Amino acid sequence: MHDDAHFHTEAGFSLPENYRIEDHETTFRVALAIFGCSFASATVLALQIAGLI
Repeated sequence: MHDDAHFHTEAGFSLPENYRIEDHETTFRVALAIFGCSFASATVLALQIAGLI
């Protein structure tokens, strides 16, 4: 058996300790990148629905 450290996420599944991001700047950049991609996709979809592109 492995005695690796795990933590449980809010969704209920666990990830190994080495997947945790300790650097808060990196966490912020990842969150900003995800938000930016989501916003860009939503904008393009809205423009397509409106028939502008």
